[in-house]
Formats: sequence, C-alpha cells, structure tokens
Amino acid sequence: MQISARNNWPAVVEHVEKGPVSAEILLRLDTGDPAVAIITTGSANGLRLQQGARVRALVKASNVVILAGDGSGVGTSARNRLPGEVAAVDHGTVQSIVTLKTAVGTEIAASITKASAEGLKLTAGSPAAALIKASDVLLMVE
Repeated sequence: MQISARNNWPAVVEHVEKGPVSAEILLRLDTGDPAVAIITTGSANGLRLQQGARVRALVKASNVVILAGDGSGVGTSARNRLPGEVAAVDHGTVQSIVTLKTAVGTEIAASITKASAEGLKLTAGSPAAALIKASDVLLMVE
C-alpha cells in the first residue's frame, strides 16, 4: 500500500477511551514521542484497537502547524505538540515544506506557505514545534 500522507509513523496503542460517538486513542510512536488520535468509535471497533495494538499514525503535511520556538508558552487546543528543531526547509514558489525533527528522532513534514516560513525565519537548526489536531491523525492497522 502506498499513501500520499507525508507523515507516516509506526506506533503502539497505549490506551483507548471509547465514547458513544468518538474514541480517544493514546499512542506511543516507535521513536518514543506521544501522540493522540480522535476517531469514531465505529472505526476504533472496526480496527479492533486495544492496548498494545500496532498501528500507523498518518498525518497530511498540510494538517501540521509550525510554531517558531518550542511552543511551550502558547496555549492551543491541538492535542499533539511535538517540539524539536528544523531539519530542512524546501521553498517552492508559494508553498514550503518544513521538516522538523524531535529530540527522539520523529520527523514531521509540514506544508506551509513560503511567506509563513520566511516570516517565522525558519532555517535548519532553529527551534520549532509541530501542532497537530488529534482529529487530523488517521490510524491504519496493517
């Protein structure tokens, strides 16, 4: 199977909290970083998610918000805050791809406007944080 999502991380399910409509899935990426996914309870049941299950967490690069700095002083509703440093910035005409790497090695690709990348002064080695809404994390069971 091939997929266009730039962020494709193997993970293990640490906890599943099911409600009548949606389920909160707490994950531990293989690198050690934590992540949270919110999916429908029907999907959680269909995937047979339970503690210890192996999954892949998928996030489109366009669903990643980048904060300059570590983002620790910024309040946000995004459940996934992954601080690290910029590994690379590739500028296109309008969009830029920012690759961020966390302290434990998770690589996160974000597609942001070139104007934003330049305005944030993102360069390799600068501190940054990736924000991802839990509802933007898709789960796949292989």
